Amino acid sequence: MIVEEAAREPHKRTSLQVEPFFHLEDAILADEINEELLVFDNQGILIKANRAAHLFYQQIGYIGRIQGLHYDNLALDSTTYDFLLYQLERQKHETETVIKYDNYHLSIKKIWTKHDDQLMMIIRDVTDIKNKEAEIISKSVAILEIHHRVKNNLQSVVSLLRIQARRVTSEEAKIALQESINRMLVIAQTHEMLSMQVEDTLELKPILTSISHNIERLFTNIQPLTLEIIMTDNIYLNGNQMVSLSLVINEILQNVYEHAYPQGSMGRVIITVKKHNQIVDLTITDFGCGYNTKTAGQTSLGLMIIKSYVSEKLKGKLSISSGEKGTTTHILFKNTLEQ
Repeated sequence: MIVEEAAREPHKRTSLQVEPFFHLEDAILADEINEELLVFDNQGILIKANRAAHLFYQQIGYIGRIQGLHYDNLALDSTTYDFLLYQLERQKHETETVIKYDNYHLSIKKIWTKHDDQLMMIIRDVTDIKNKEAEIISKSVAILEIHHRVKNNLQSVVSLLRIQARRVTSEEAKIALQESINRMLVIAQTHEMLSMQVEDTLELKPILTSISHNIERLFTNIQPLTLEIIMTDNIYLNGNQMVSLSLVINEILQNVYEHAYPQGSMGRVIITVKKHNQIVDLTITDFGCGYNTKTAGQTSLGLMIIKSYVSEKLKGKLSISSGEKGTTTHILFKNTLEQ
């Protein structure tokens, strides 16, 4: 047996620190490992190979034993022996590549041992790994496409609602349609950001900034408020939590712009976000006229959405305190990314 003959030869230490896993000192170990091990002499002739190497070359169509064949006949990456020696010399006597051969993906490591004056080639089948990577990429592309289509569909609905809003004569209906448009734009914005990245995570601060700008543009000719975001930590949320929180923040800010300050007067809104381990702590404060939190929650659709989404979607806690000096909305919820 080829490997047994190799084991009886005195072992020479190589100039490279090759891992013991790849040494041929033990013939049994060489035959038990999954990697294919091949050793060529300084003329490029195969002088040693383990059982896995013989079986693999038989599987890919080689007939008979491979011992004694030249490297050029056994190379799977189309390199020649002379070119390989030049390549190894430039790359400190060691090189590793991943190639596609027939239906296989192979990781091929080549090591030139100066003291032995031999070439060691280690072949590892990574087909399963590459197939799984390709499957993940395919699924990721599909998810990105879904987010993109959701965003496009929501924008189409927004366009239809805007057409409808221009046709209705009732002021109350116009307001209701505009509020629905704002909610859909918030959801569409989150899906747009998710469609531009593989990960299902989004940073909170850019979302807050975007929501704030949208609200400011909506009320720019009606209510000139100053909006400030205070956030020292970088907080990331998954897509579902981000959509829910975005809708909640949109409703709170819209209520502030519409009701907190007398029309046309200057006002101020502060959004403060902190994190305590897994808990996200968000506070929105205005300094307006306040409202009765007990009675308003029974008639305001915005407050109903806020309470419902905080408790059911975010699984969090909501507290609202309001009086003559303003309103503070405080939200606590657990970041599912940090569980």
